[in-house]
Amino acid sequence: MNLEEYHITKASGSKYQIELLAVFCGPDLSVTICGGTGYHVGAIALGCARPIKEGRERSATVSVICAYEHKDDEAARQSAKYLATTLKCRVSVAAGIHVDNASEDELELLMKNSEDACRELVRAVMDISV
Repeated sequence: MNLEEYHITKASGSKYQIELLAVFCGPDLSVTICGGTGYHVGAIALGCARPIKEGRERSATVSVICAYEHKDDEAARQSAKYLATTLKCRVSVAAGIHVDNASEDELELLMKNSEDACRELVRAVMDISV
């Protein structure tokens, strides 16, 4: 079995650039999301899709480990939950996004670009699997 690989870039060439690299490992997905001006691994999350119970929306359980003095846990958590829920699989996400002295607006833009990259990944995966 071959690994399926996807590479997505948002806001290319700017300090708000986000790069997403995803590799399917059989039915599971391994994702790395880096961006800003300092790529690194600041947090990891594991999302596991939950079976749908009657009357409830689909969801996922997520566990997160964050490196000391890093704040990448929300990017990892949100991405793992969204991808596991939408793609109905187990997803690991390593996230590392950094911009020196980022304002709240800059942080929101980086998160939006990360979310957009995840949505684009889902579209690419869904197109191939249909």
